[in-house]
Amino acid sequence: MDAIIVHITENKFVYSMLLVVLGAAALWSLSRYFATKKELIEHKELLEQHWEANNIKMENHRIEFTAHKQSHFALRDMVVDINSNLKHLPNATQTALMREEMALLRGRLEGMEPLFKNVLNNQNMLFENELRGAQSGDKK
Repeated sequence: MDAIIVHITENKFVYSMLLVVLGAAALWSLSRYFATKKELIEHKELLEQHWEANNIKMENHRIEFTAHKQSHFALRDMVVDINSNLKHLPNATQTALMREEMALLRGRLEGMEPLFKNVLNNQNMLFENELRGAQSGDKK
């Protein structure tokens, strides 16, 4: 063991140079894979800007989504209103029955038209008689 210690003390310059070179190589390799403090700060600022931009984008998307959701609800309400109005409309069979009833009523009204003409004619004749009676009574 004494021989090793003597050898190291005699060649301490070579070993110290070897340690310096190995240390420099280690620092060089570490500097390639690890960032400096300045680079870390720049990267942190860049990330903060990126996060801010993403937050703004997300807020815009949230606003657009809210507007889209409101228009969706408005359309849904319109559809519900239309459906409720459609429920009160008659179906095809009810429409056909109404058309038949209207045709029957039209026929009955056309059948009553001569009676109305007779009533109107009688009313006109009564008015004429009343007017003639009133005129002849004034002359007396």
